[in-house]
Amino acid sequence: MFKKILLPVDGSEYSSKAIDYVADLAKKYDSKVVLIHAYQVPVEIQDRAVPFGGSVAGIVEIENYLLQCGERLLEKASSGLEERYPDISIATVLKEGKAGSVIEESVENEDYDLIVMGRRGLGAIRSYIFGSVSTYVMHHCKCPLFIV
Repeated sequence: MFKKILLPVDGSEYSSKAIDYVADLAKKYDSKVVLIHAYQVPVEIQDRAVPFGGSVAGIVEIENYLLQCGERLLEKASSGLEERYPDISIATVLKEGKAGSVIEESVENEDYDLIVMGRRGLGAIRSYIFGSVSTYVMHHCKCPLFIV
């Protein structure tokens, strides 16, 4: 039923809780689990680049930092999942862009049977004002969604 499950991770408590649900589903259905993380240089910094000297080099430095943080986050999540559930097939994806759009694009381009994600990420105030990633995914992805 669920041969390929997408698990967006952001390091939040709800994202961590989703890992346990995914593991249970993956064991039951012999599913492949794909962990995905999206990163993006904030528009405010792209427009001004003031914090790093106002240059393109500053933006590149920020982007490299976010990329490294994303790699570490995915490594931590995948190794933790592999340690606890060694029989599960796991892959990781790191993409630049807004989280909701990155998830939507991944679902459109891959054959995912299910998305499992936390209901709240790291930006509670921002999501209150602009809407959460899980709400975006619920309205834009044509794939079953399990929100933890």
